[in-house]
Amino acid sequence: GFGYNLLSDMLYQLKNAEAVSGVIRQDNNSHWVHPTMGIDIKISTIFTDPAFFKIYKYEFMEGSYFSVADFESGIRTVVISDKLAQKVFHQTKGVVGKLITIDKNDYRVCGVVKLGSKLGSMSYADVILPYKTYPSYHDTFYHEPLGYFEIRFLVKDEVQGIALQEEIEALIANLNQQHKDEWTISTRPLRSHFSMAFNHMYHENNYKVTAW
Repeated sequence: GFGYNLLSDMLYQLKNAEAVSGVIRQDNNSHWVHPTMGIDIKISTIFTDPAFFKIYKYEFMEGSYFSVADFESGIRTVVISDKLAQKVFHQTKGVVGKLITIDKNDYRVCGVVKLGSKLGSMSYADVILPYKTYPSYHDTFYHEPLGYFEIRFLVKDEVQGIALQEEIEALIANLNQQHKDEWTISTRPLRSHFSMAFNHMYHENNYKVTAW
C-alpha cells in the first residue's frame, strides 16, 4: 500500500479525478465488536475518509457518514451495517448516537447502511471508520511512499480516466527521479471496481470507479 504523506500531499491534489479516497483494509479476523451483553462479534472493517462515500453509494437507513470535521479531528464516529446494528442493538432504527465498542474503543454511531453483497469486495464492510482513528495510519514501511493505504478514485468517463492515468504516471516519474538513488515506484493501469470485484474481468463501459 501507499503511505499517508503521499496520499495527503500529492494524491488528494490530483486534478483529473472527481474524488480521491484513501482506504485501509485488514484481515477480517483482526477486528471485533464487544457488546455490553453476549459474546464478541468478529467484523469486517474499512478505515477511510469522507470522499469514500462519494465513490461508493451506500443506502443509508438512518443518519449519514462521518463529517469532514469529525474525520480531521480523529473523533471516533462510525457507520455500521444494518446486520451489525441488529446483532448489537437488536434494532436497525434509533441507533444513531448510540455507542458501540470496537477493539475496546467506544465509537458513536453516525449512520446505518444496508449491508451490501460480498461480491462488492471493495466496499463491503460491517463497519466503516475514519482512518484518522486508526492508530498507525501515518506509519510508513521501509521507504516513505509505502504504507497502509489503497487508493480509490472516481472519474466521470473514459476520457477522464485516461487523463488521470497520465497524471499519476507523470507524478510518479517525477518522484522516481527525485529519489532515484533510494527507491522506485512502479505504476500499473487503473482498474475498475467491476473488474476488481469480478476476478479482474475487464468491462469496457465501467470507468466510474478505479483503484490503484
